Amino acid sequence: MLLISNFIRGIIRHGVLSIVYPGGREESFGKQAAGWPEATVRFRNWRAIVRILRDPKLGMAEAYINGDVTVDGDRIIDLLTLSRRNTQWEKRGAVRKP
Repeated sequence: MLLISNFIRGIIRHGVLSIVYPGGREESFGKQAAGWPEATVRFRNWRAIVRILRDPKLGMAEAYINGDVTVDGDRIIDLLTLSRRNTQWEKRGAVRKP
């Protein structure tokens, strides 16, 4: 199992985030839930994954801008929504509702 898998699994619990790694291997995280988005992120190279693990906020932004990471359908808002609403330190530890 990849380190990035553990990182994402600890964040995404509601909604579905699918990751497609370089080489085509796919993994999904979270559970489908009414009102929660689904997003698919595709990594074009391993360098992007390393960059994100080193600095998740800046690394993801740089990888997206450089084209090393793409979001299917250009639905970056779904990815951001999944991340923000699943982040437990928001709203004093409670998962935000849709």
